[in-house]
Amino acid sequence: EKRFPGSFCGKAYSFPKQVEIHQRMHTGKKEFGCHLCEKRFSYQHHLKRHLKFHTGERPFTCTHCRKSCPQKVEIHQRVHTGIKPFSCTQCHMRFADAGNLKRHQRVHTGEKPFSCPRCHMCFAQAGNLKMHLKVHTEERPFACLHCGKRFSERSYLKIHLQKNHFTRYRSGGKEKRFPCSFCGKAFSFPKQVEIHQRMHTGEKLLGCHLCWAHFSDSYHMKRHQRVHTGEKPFSFPQCEKRFSHQLKMHLMVHTGERPFAFTHS
Repeated sequence: EKRFPGSFCGKAYSFPKQVEIHQRMHTGKKEFGCHLCEKRFSYQHHLKRHLKFHTGERPFTCTHCRKSCPQKVEIHQRVHTGIKPFSCTQCHMRFADAGNLKRHQRVHTGEKPFSCPRCHMCFAQAGNLKMHLKVHTEERPFACLHCGKRFSERSYLKIHLQKNHFTRYRSGGKEKRFPCSFCGKAFSFPKQVEIHQRMHTGEKLLGCHLCWAHFSDSYHMKRHQRVHTGEKPFSFPQCEKRFSHQLKMHLMVHTGERPFAFTHS
């Protein structure tokens, strides 16, 4: 019988010690410190796993790719086998490990256990809280080597580079040798031309199995299907908003990009 509830979220446990250990997730208390670096952990097994990065101990080897791992490789091997044994009870999503399922379920429950110590905001993921804290510290460790502009996240720097500096960066460094016969736009691979030309021909080969809609490419069909599933996989750590597809305009709020700035003549 689970008679001992947590004081933060109400989740119940069979023994008081289990409640004490669980509540470290809410309080952020980290009792276990690494004697080789400054890192600290809430749980002893997390410290034990971390220590293997210092010792170089990697006793487990993947039989598929021969990669050595500091912990058991069953979860890693699911990358090769495609096995996803953990399914969400609220939607169709499946996951290779229980931790990812638990994080995903917060999309449905609305649970946000990670709170900012400097403002009122709470977050569903610890990584999102870490990124958000840079709003307060104004930390911007990622600098553009071309113009000197600085960003709080590497992903924001990458977007800046794609939009402002590298033509070859956008194409992955590949020469664009295959032009569209309709508009002349060039691509790196023939398959890209084929998909692009459907925009001109109106050909829509891919149909949604949940309604009548058809699409010219798999990207737009997959994005459309989120209308039916309610899935919103894209989030912005600074504000915790979620979207069914990538919203470049909203991202500019966080990156500071102003591509359509008005200038006086």
